Amino acid sequence: MPKLTLGELISYKWTKADNRVRIRFVPDPNPHISRTELDLLFTQLNVLKQQGFHSEKQPSGSLQAWIIFLDEAHKLKNIESATAFINEARKFCRKLVVICSDPAIFGPISRIVRPPQLEQLQH
Repeated sequence: MPKLTLGELISYKWTKADNRVRIRFVPDPNPHISRTELDLLFTQLNVLKQQGFHSEKQPSGSLQAWIIFLDEAHKLKNIESATAFINEARKFCRKLVVICSDPAIFGPISRIVRPPQLEQLQH
């Protein structure tokens, strides 16, 4: 899976990608830089989600075919642009999967799915 830089991701042609496209973005390990990167990314996604959106069809808009995974989403709880995106993603994205160590953070606005216990998987 290709790893894109923030600049590549912001300039990405989201509406031109087909369902085989897989991309990955990993923010900088420095927490101050990563917070800025994530805020810029989610600000851009909040603009993109409105392009081509029609309220009578959900999901719709330029992100309607995308399934987005947010790993370690607990790091996003204090980034306003990220929480705004997560709060309204159901209207704009095919699916948003939020992986978070604390279900209380996004639990009120999402369906919580817990994996089976490891003991159950080993049998």
